[in-house]
Amino acid sequence: MVKLPCKDCQNRHPACHDTCAEYLEAKEEHVKEKNYLKEKTVPPISLNMLSYLTKIGKWGGKEKRT
Repeated sequence: MVKLPCKDCQNRHPACHDTCAEYLEAKEEHVKEKNYLKEKTVPPISLNMLSYLTKIGKWGGKEKRT
């Protein structure tokens, strides 16, 4: 998790996020990390499909015996 360098910064002023090199670098790293995690955390099955399979008895809940 990237920690932004803004807290306790002595050079803070209104709209400093537009020009602060430290902030822009940290923000870019944060966006890269966020995109990487988004790619790696894809759920194996959607919640709609899970509820459907449970409803028809194919997975979890009451199983239908044939």
